[in-house]
Amino acid sequence: VLPPMGPYSISVSGYDPRTKQDDLDGFLAEKCTAGFQPSAASFRRDGYSITVASQHEASGLLSLSGIRYRGAKLDISCSEAIGGQGSVSAQVGGPQLPEHIKTGLQSALLRLYSPQQQVLLCDNLTGRLAAQPLESGPQLRVEWSNFKFVNTVMHVMHESLQGVQSVSLDSNGIASLQSFKGLSTLCPAIQNLSLAHNALESSAELKNLQGLKLRELRLVGNPVGTCEER
Repeated sequence: VLPPMGPYSISVSGYDPRTKQDDLDGFLAEKCTAGFQPSAASFRRDGYSITVASQHEASGLLSLSGIRYRGAKLDISCSEAIGGQGSVSAQVGGPQLPEHIKTGLQSALLRLYSPQQQVLLCDNLTGRLAAQPLESGPQLRVEWSNFKFVNTVMHVMHESLQGVQSVSLDSNGIASLQSFKGLSTLCPAIQNLSLAHNALESSAELKNLQGLKLRELRLVGNPVGTCEER
């Protein structure tokens, strides 16, 4: 049941990664009998986040969950009602992983965080989690190409690691920084960020980090430049 007050963050996934936003918008507008007018939207290859103001619009979109679009079944859900008094965390980034997975990820990141040094070590995160598995809870899958995973990591940092100033994301196979656009809003205290030994091919990816007041950004070991550092 949707809460009576919006706005509402609607998550759409399951479509072909080659889908264009205009085409999907047109399909949803045609099928949604309630009609909707997004106040904000964030489109990515693996997920589309739409913010609508009214419960009527949200219900109309949710009623389309399971509908087939070009042979693929769309999964449409309401990740949260943002609300007029919502926190910064509730308003940034779009959909996250389910709460029980987020809780497990929070436990994992807390073990990798040094509050004294304000350093979070997420380099080779798959290997770190394998070496120190959680005693209980869901098995965590590290998917840096998954928008929901990255967004959940950033929200955990915002909610539980607010003092973090240095973050290492080395050796994670990260090929795009598009999903990190909310990092400057959720974690503005970050001053040192290491993305060494990943798969970044273009310096244009760095525009996704705009807003961070970095003292150091390490990119050594990426195709963009084996010695490019700032």
